[in-house]
Amino acid sequence: MIKKLTKVGNSLALIMDKGTLEQLGVGEDEAVSVRLDGPSMIVQAPARTISDEEVEQSTARLTERYDDLMKRLAQ
Repeated sequence: MIKKLTKVGNSLALIMDKGTLEQLGVGEDEAVSVRLDGPSMIVQAPARTISDEEVEQSTARLTERYDDLMKRLAQ
């Protein structure tokens, strides 16, 4: 993807379109990590933290879905 820098005040900005932001999982006021690797600039979304409640819900769904399979494998 080729992007053009846009002048904003005395600086230059890299404008990110909605589709790119959605792929990164980043919203309007969220921070991103920017690092340089030789001649490359890497823009990375922050690591998403998962709450204890989300872990419990996922575990419950997996247990419900695969309970019979796990019991058969244990035999």
